[in-house]
Amino acid sequence: MREAFRIFSEFTSLDTCNGTFNTSAWILESYGREGVASVSVGENAVAPEERSRHLLTSPLFWWDGEDKKQRNTALDYGYRMQKAIRGATLPHAYVNYAVGPESPEEVYGWDEARLERLRAVKMAYDPENKFGFYMPIV
Repeated sequence: MREAFRIFSEFTSLDTCNGTFNTSAWILESYGREGVASVSVGENAVAPEERSRHLLTSPLFWWDGEDKKQRNTALDYGYRMQKAIRGATLPHAYVNYAVGPESPEEVYGWDEARLERLRAVKMAYDPENKFGFYMPIV
């Protein structure tokens, strides 16, 4: 966490960008675990990775304009922060905070049998995939 904060501090004070990113923020959230822990892993849709990681980190990078270089700089720093926080564990992103390039495994968990069960439920209740526009499981 300390390394991620160092990266965030560096990002928001970049001299080369003339203060472009200095209005950015970083939200750290911690949710109660008792409710999630009281239901067994096999009986709910919450990814096991999500159940064991109790801090939700959400850096919010703001800047004006559509400059591609600035966007790439923000992405680079964001990925560096993710890597620093994650360490050696497999990547995981809370589905509502995923930004797009994450794999289904990163969002829904790495257990293939569990992913197949989720896909089966999805097909049973949404066979036409009308609700598959964001982080689709199928």
